[in-house]
Amino acid sequence: MAIIYLISSLIIILSNYDQIPAAFSSIFTGAFSPEGVTGGFMGVLILGFRRAVFSNEAGIGSAPIAHAAVKTDYSGKIYSPLRFHFCKEQESLVSL
Repeated sequence: MAIIYLISSLIIILSNYDQIPAAFSSIFTGAFSPEGVTGGFMGVLILGFRRAVFSNEAGIGSAPIAHAAVKTDYSGKIYSPLRFHFCKEQESLVSL
């Protein structure tokens, strides 16, 4: 399939050989025009915002998924760190 794609693309390029310089000229003039630079800047800005929003997963609801996978022997009560001591027999934290 890749060979068919390469052969067909070469046939199309070679059949339009006289338009290759105009195509490259159009690419460079469009890329360095004010509209092209503005469009590129906006694209990079949007991608940067996407990365910033999803970098810490805040607000997208993935915390319950991570907490559901935890396997513990104690309930999900919130304890003060001062109310725990380490029990060597059970090798876990025990509430006082």
